[in-house]
Parts: sequence; C-alpha cells; structure tokens
Amino acid sequence: MTSIKKEDISKALINLPPNIQQDMITLAEQWKLEGELKGKLEGKLEGKLEEKKDVVINGHKNGLSIALLSNITELDESKIQEILKNAGLVD
Repeated sequence: MTSIKKEDISKALINLPPNIQQDMITLAEQWKLEGELKGKLEGKLEGKLEEKKDVVINGHKNGLSIALLSNITELDESKIQEILKNAGLVD
C-alpha cells in the first residue's frame, strides 16, 4: 500500500471544482469516522472476549463443567477447550 502525503492531497483538491472538493472532504471525514467506530467496536468485542475468558478460567478452577461454561458464556465448547488449553489448564 502506498503512502500519500497530506500535502499532495491538498494540492490535488485545489485543482478540483468546489463541489467535488466538498464531496472528497466529506468522504475523507466519513472514512475517518468509520475507522474510529470500527476501532471502538473491536475494542469492546475484545474486552468482552477477555471477560468471557476470565469466567471460563475461574469457572474451570472452581469445578464447573465445559458444558456449563459454554452455556454461561455462550461460547462453543471447542472455544472453551481452546481457552483452557491456552491457559495451561487442560491438555
């Protein structure tokens, strides 16, 4: 992917008709907002998964079955196994 300098974009915009300039600026702002929203959403999802991992690990340490942990966290039993394996709690 090529990196484009902000100055080069500004120079290119100057040569466009005003209505096209505004459309380009609006599009760039929309992309920026979409990127910010995507980042926030990914962060929230990652946080929820980390919480579920903690529930799985703590639940397992307290004797809860994989089936029950799957029901509580709404994760597949295979994902529960993966979490426990990565935590070194099962083979």
